[in-house]
Parts: sequence; C-alpha cells; structure tokens
Amino acid sequence: TYTFVVSHQGAFSAARRFASVCGYLKAPGVSRALGRMCLDRYGGGSNYDDDEKALSELVGAGVRNAFYIKHSWQKYGFDVRLPDVWPPRGDLKKFESLAALAKKAGIPFGLHDNYIDIYTNATRFAWDFVARDESGNFQKSFLNPQTNEQSYRLQPRMITPFLRRNMEYMKQGFGPDALFLDVFTAIVPFDYFDADGVFHPSTE
Repeated sequence: TYTFVVSHQGAFSAARRFASVCGYLKAPGVSRALGRMCLDRYGGGSNYDDDEKALSELVGAGVRNAFYIKHSWQKYGFDVRLPDVWPPRGDLKKFESLAALAKKAGIPFGLHDNYIDIYTNATRFAWDFVARDESGNFQKSFLNPQTNEQSYRLQPRMITPFLRRNMEYMKQGFGPDALFLDVFTAIVPFDYFDADGVFHPSTE
C-alpha cells in the first residue's frame, strides 16, 4: 500500500499530519523514546575508560534526554563473525560499570547491533540461512576490509533465533534498557529466495 501525504512544509510535517489521522497505535517504547537524542559512541576502545569519561562529562553537564548506545563492542570486533557478539570485548567489569553509570543518570543504555548479515565463521552458520537470488546464487552483504571476510545476507525469517539468543545473553549480562538495531531500518525491504527455491517477496 502506498499512501501519499501532501505538505508544503516538509516531510516531518507530512508525517505528523499522517500520524494524526492514520489510526496506527504507538509501540510501547515510543513514548519513552520521544524527545531523546541517540548518542551512538563509535570509538573509545574496548577498555571503556574513554566511554565512561565521555558519559561522565555529559551527565555532569546535565544531559539526561538521551540514549547511550555503545558501538564497536562485539566479542570479535566490529563486523566480525556476526551474529556471534557476546560477551563484549575487553574488560567486562568496566563495561558493566559504564552501563551502571548511564542507568544511574536515567539515560537508557544499550548496544549497536545488526542482523542483516551472517559470516561463514559464525558458530551456527549454515548456507540455508542465506538469502539467494533468482538464479540460486547467495546474496553477498558486507566485505570487511580489515579481515577480508565476506558476509552474506541473512534471510529476514532466520533472524529471530539469533536475536533471541543474543538478547538473553545481554539480559543476563547487564540488562540493557535500550537497543539500536542497524541496517534493516536503513534499507528497503528486499525480495529473496530460500534454500528450497521458495520466493519470499519484500512485502513479507
């Protein structure tokens, strides 16, 4: 379904107009997210000292209306062996301390995560998980220039078991109260074929 909303005041104005008449219900987390900016901390190393220093300065300056999302934290490094991510790289105690600092300040803390691709050296890798094109070829995803490892596009219907596994690890590890799922929100839905040659349209 395509819905066209006309506005002379820009896309956000059109979105607000549509929201007022569409009848869609808000997801439970929307009210909590409104008014907060996302601080996606990309660097800082894996000992988390720089992260704690940066967050302490923000808290000291009175920042509260934010999420703190830690990027590049995964066990094997950024975009390596996905979706194997747990436990965090480096000093786990310092990582937990960083999460506790954010929570104490009332700033939701979470991780930058992604389930659009899978690497062949992941623990539970199977070619049946990979999306294929109409010729049966595996759909390639990201080529990591640091490791020269090629990832492949994970079938959207295969994501849930990996996501649930990692969420359970995180819940037991530090109890995140935020999460940033990357990439799927930044690309259009895509058509693909599964290992049995069954077509899955983007609308699915």
